Amino acid sequence: YTTHPGLSAVERFMKHYFLVAKDVGDLTRIFCAALEEEQAKHVPGFNRIFLTFSRRKRKLAGTSDFIIDNHRINIADDLVFERDPVNLLRLFWFADKHGLEFHPDALKLLTRSLGLVGKALRRDEEANRLFLDILTSDRNAELNLRRMNEAGLLAKLVPDFGKIVAMMQFSLYHHYTVDEHLIRCIGVLAEIERGDGEKVHPLAHSLMPGLKKSREALYVAVLLHDIAKGRPEDHSEAGARIARGICPHMGLSAADTETVAWLVENHLVMSMTAQTRDLNDRKTIEDFSAIVQSVERLKLLLVLTVCDIRGVGPGVWNGWKGQLLRTLYYETELLLTGGFSEVSRAMRTAAAREKLAEALADWPEKARKRYVAKHYENYLLAVDLADQLRHAEFIREADAAGKKLATMIKTHQFEAVTEITVLAQDHPRLLSVIAGACVAAGGNIVDAQIFT
Repeated sequence: YTTHPGLSAVERFMKHYFLVAKDVGDLTRIFCAALEEEQAKHVPGFNRIFLTFSRRKRKLAGTSDFIIDNHRINIADDLVFERDPVNLLRLFWFADKHGLEFHPDALKLLTRSLGLVGKALRRDEEANRLFLDILTSDRNAELNLRRMNEAGLLAKLVPDFGKIVAMMQFSLYHHYTVDEHLIRCIGVLAEIERGDGEKVHPLAHSLMPGLKKSREALYVAVLLHDIAKGRPEDHSEAGARIARGICPHMGLSAADTETVAWLVENHLVMSMTAQTRDLNDRKTIEDFSAIVQSVERLKLLLVLTVCDIRGVGPGVWNGWKGQLLRTLYYETELLLTGGFSEVSRAMRTAAAREKLAEALADWPEKARKRYVAKHYENYLLAVDLADQLRHAEFIREADAAGKKLATMIKTHQFEAVTEITVLAQDHPRLLSVIAGACVAAGGNIVDAQIFT
């Protein structure tokens, strides 16, 4: 294996491995289902009669091409797909609608019929409507997309998706192949919409009801956001170009197509801004707002970003990242709606200073005024009142003890981080020295702030 543009040698090796492993898994799944069918034929006596009655073939409402066989969806005859290739999609549509697993005979025939998928089927209006229904289903879109992918149908329908099937990214950050990551992201999006993870990502869940008009565009963007991975060019820009070609055939309007393309092209922007830029700096918010330009896009990008991070792997998402994204969202929303200005910032600073003074009412007046006057606006706006009061007592105790160096540690369970507060005399490279000590001790720094 040698390195190719966009893919290292080890990534090409792992893709080959995963393709073979995928085939083994698919065959094993079909084989196990077939064994269940065979085993049912050899149940003795009365049990066999009862099982035969309960497992008999039944018609499936709304179609004559598929039946229910042993509680699984099966083909009515061997010419189902040849007679109408759209039935390749209808199989998954009916399975989703009725909550059925797939009969091994249906999967075997589907695999043998993949050659029927061509340009005509990819451009077929009904086929694309069925696929969009499966993708945006409120039942189990993730499972059915995974079954479509395992059967090879998804790669045939969307050839660009086929290029990232079994593609491994050789890094500590990515736990899954690219195709599995995208399918898991769809599962996360459905989870957010249902409200199952409301405590984990409350903002994303609260935004979903207001995104009904863009719901299809959001689901498509989540499925396509990494579709151009493994190419020598920037995968975000290439992905946007691919999206502009795919979306119209899926039945999306010109406006929704452009929304999908924009989301794919900018799917990393919010995460990178939140985790690598100073969110208390007005220019950070202005630069990000210039990219987003509308509250609607801001909402969509926030939800997509949460899905992307959550879908990378276990343990990657945490409350700290969620808090950074929420802060960026609220500050940007304020600017986009005309509420962010130097006047309002000055007013918010004055209000924060007044609240701190009121909360320190038990301090001697002279000491209170002197302490409150120490802090600049960045501190007053970036740190909530509870932490400001904690810092006030910490500094007061350190001063009373005559300490020039003091530390305070607090664990934030929701954010899954430990906060270390250091009080010290300022000198060159102070922050870098402290950060270096944390790293040397095995710590992973998620954020670092310095206030004077």
